Amino acid sequence: MLGFLWYSPILLGNAWMKYRGLSKNEMSGGGAITYMLTALTALGGSFILALLLTLADESTMIAGLVVGLLIGISVSLKIGMNYLFEGHKLGLYFITIGYHLVSYAIAGLIIGCMQ
Repeated sequence: MLGFLWYSPILLGNAWMKYRGLSKNEMSGGGAITYMLTALTALGGSFILALLLTLADESTMIAGLVVGLLIGISVSLKIGMNYLFEGHKLGLYFITIGYHLVSYAIAGLIIGCMQ
């Protein structure tokens, strides 16, 4: 749901297309396999976040938020290495990492509430 909103014209979709050099006509949205694999990667990331919270024996919203943000920052820094070598625009980097930071923060809050 977050990805749909994040990359839609409502939020950052138009800026993302501009940085990628794409037009609306060139957008395909991917097929069913793309959406299934995307859901699996999101579940995998959330599972690892839940595992880290369990191993740390922390089960609060704040702990979930902090660990989620730390994972998001770690992922963002690693993505930054790719952006440096690929020569993408800095704005595209911030759109991409912003999504990961927000998604892990939300997942951390939800998992922290559930434990």
